[in-house]
Amino acid sequence: MLLGTHNRTVQKTFIGVPDADLEHPLGGMKIACLLTPDDTVDMILLRMMLFWFEFKGNLPAPIYAIPTEDYQSRISNPYRPEVKLIFREDYSDFLAENKLQRAVAEISWRLVNETSASINKTQANLIALRIKEVFAEGQGFTWEKGTLQVTYRDPLHGIRFSLFVASQAEAIRVIERVLEVAEVAFNEELISVSKTNKTYPVVPSTHEVYGKEVKGIRRRPLTDVRFYRAELHVYGLRSPIRLVDLHFSGESLV
Repeated sequence: MLLGTHNRTVQKTFIGVPDADLEHPLGGMKIACLLTPDDTVDMILLRMMLFWFEFKGNLPAPIYAIPTEDYQSRISNPYRPEVKLIFREDYSDFLAENKLQRAVAEISWRLVNETSASINKTQANLIALRIKEVFAEGQGFTWEKGTLQVTYRDPLHGIRFSLFVASQAEAIRVIERVLEVAEVAFNEELISVSKTNKTYPVVPSTHEVYGKEVKGIRRRPLTDVRFYRAELHVYGLRSPIRLVDLHFSGESLV
């Protein structure tokens, strides 16, 4: 069962990468991640750790957080349901060689016409289907992050998010996709742009922290991020509803 389920997930992840093709940039990684009938238990564990932790980047990272119930209990008014799109940089030898975390991006908006009581699975499925059509085709929609901050504000429709992008045109391309899912018309007058004269190193330099040399934080990297998951957050639920998941790490609505 493990051979079938794990290898099927690997094949879906490495779409377009031929089997046993070491000439392809990801060929060696695919070979290393696929289980074989002759693998020992130790080898199976090593291959799975390589796939999920190194390539997929699922190794838990330290976070600042509070339990969901504690957070919700501190809110005087229950929040409107929130749709969240999550994007992440692909694995690369450059990241591994420089010990860099993958760049991530999140875009979210509120369903202002819904409440925790009114939202239901039928509506969630419709949202998931639109997200799948707009963002999950092929290997997933990608866009280019950068140093330019572009904010889109449309409070009437529960939309307010900022993007760090390579250009304003790239921001508009992403915003239009988001609004297509939200079924809201695009209005260029709702865009604000913030430029910076700061420069951000491709690879952060090291500095001393607590008596040790550590690498600095990677800020506003110029790189592509790819859609891989969408969630629906509803007040009163302890965990988000997974709408779409290209990560193949759990069940989703579509």
